[in-house]
Amino acid sequence: KCGGEFSTPYEFDLMFETTVGAGSKKKISYLRPETAQTTYLAFKRLWEYARRKLPFGVLQIGHSFRNEISPRQGMLRLREFNQAEIQFFTDPQDRSAPDLDDVASIEIEIKDKNEKVFTSTIGDAVKNKVVEIEFLAYHLGKAIQVFTDMGINPKRLKLRQHREDERAFYSSDTWDVEYVSDVFGNIELVGISDRGDYDLSQHMKHSKVDLNVSFDGKKLIPHVIEVAYGIDRPFYCVLESCYREEDERIYFSFPNSSAPYIAGVFSLMKKDGIKEKADEIFKNLKDKGFFVFSDHAGSIGKRYARADEIGVPFSITVDYETMKDDTVTVRQRDSKKQVRVEISKLSDYLN
Repeated sequence: KCGGEFSTPYEFDLMFETTVGAGSKKKISYLRPETAQTTYLAFKRLWEYARRKLPFGVLQIGHSFRNEISPRQGMLRLREFNQAEIQFFTDPQDRSAPDLDDVASIEIEIKDKNEKVFTSTIGDAVKNKVVEIEFLAYHLGKAIQVFTDMGINPKRLKLRQHREDERAFYSSDTWDVEYVSDVFGNIELVGISDRGDYDLSQHMKHSKVDLNVSFDGKKLIPHVIEVAYGIDRPFYCVLESCYREEDERIYFSFPNSSAPYIAGVFSLMKKDGIKEKADEIFKNLKDKGFFVFSDHAGSIGKRYARADEIGVPFSITVDYETMKDDTVTVRQRDSKKQVRVEISKLSDYLN
């Protein structure tokens, strides 16, 4: 595209090589490129821990490392990043999802492996064999619920099935939940794959340890449905989804569950016992388990603006009226609506 010339192709390893221990000169270790392998190494112990029943899931959360040739787009493509991966070990003959009804009515845009684009509910996608594995479809629906609860705009989420020519060799079916960003285009947030028995078979082959299990009267190697969440990317997508510009006001419209604080506690004045009363209310709410902060600096308008900028849903103001009747002004971030609430009912109001 730029008219430049290509150099000679060469092999490039995406894993970071390192050495372990003092004085070691051999390349004997690698920083992990995913969190999943620890689960497979411990499979026999985990099988016992799960009381020898299928299906069961194992979750790993932590850092992964890849020697990206071209890290870019802020927190979207990094050399050090965070993952939350679940390996679900299943009976290859039974990959049903008893709780499918919980997500069946979710409607979403789908692009299948033939790149056909249409809108469907999760339930209809299973019924019409668009998503052939019920267990996999259920976790696609759960991912959409999780991202929506975080504050990601559900209208910007879609499902994409990997094409035959891009799917990993060990996978018989892979789906991504993607977010359509104004800035970066389509962003993969979670990948869900049917990995079959590939991982356990490979560990069995190279370790010479039998990883077959006896379940429901038969001997088998469990098949794996992998649910691999990125953590950094959804964090960015929440920020983009919740960013608001309104007249001269800029703020984040976070859901209460993902806002950095549920409320700020402000004193209208620092005199006449008002600041002390505000500090008392702040401590009381904090002791009851609310994430709150206090701010006594600057005009009340500036304090509202500071709270809005970081997405705090409620601002509680203590004023002269508070000193007379034990009520406070509670301002709602999005609507700017203000109501008087009795101090004794404040925690119920916030709940």
